Amino acid sequence: SACAAGRMHSIARWPSSGPMELEHALRMTARDHGLPTPILADGTPAWPVAAVGATEDDEEALPYDGAGVHATSAVFEGLWYAEVILGDASPDAPLPLVVALHGRGDAPRLPGGPFRRAPTPMRLLIPRGPLTLGAGYAWARFGVAQHHPDELAADLAAASDRIAALIEHVRSTRPTLGTPVITGFSQGAILAWMTALAHPESVGLALLVAG
Repeated sequence: SACAAGRMHSIARWPSSGPMELEHALRMTARDHGLPTPILADGTPAWPVAAVGATEDDEEALPYDGAGVHATSAVFEGLWYAEVILGDASPDAPLPLVVALHGRGDAPRLPGGPFRRAPTPMRLLIPRGPLTLGAGYAWARFGVAQHHPDELAADLAAASDRIAALIEHVRSTRPTLGTPVITGFSQGAILAWMTALAHPESVGLALLVAG
């Protein structure tokens, strides 16, 4: 949880650690959500089935009737992000663009929850917060319960500008259907809402969870 005990009252600090391992994020999410084996940019599976404790008969752990997951990662203006093609589609195909923002103290998870059985192929952007907080990351130095509203607002306003710039960068380099959708959990939901309000030209719909 982004507000797990011991994290909520910690101060997130600059700088963040080095680029996270994309394969680690894929493995962690598939284990937690029972996703199909993700395929990396070179077309190889991210890991053997046995690496997540599943077998061919273990349909609940790894249901191969789900959509494919094709993931790459990059850094744009210092912001690490994963680009995930979810579903049976080419990375070069025109696709809806969805931006998913993790909560305070969490990390990118590729992809789970409501994305697991989405009927429409999509391009997901899953950036990582630029600040280090415990074993995870954050978008602002303080959480809501720490009572630093001015610093929190300033940090999230700056982060919303960076997210909007990332969206426009991807829209300019990837064929995109419609106006992007943004979603987030906890502090990520607050940032999603701020990005939608401050940059309506970059966001068509904001879906917020526990924000």
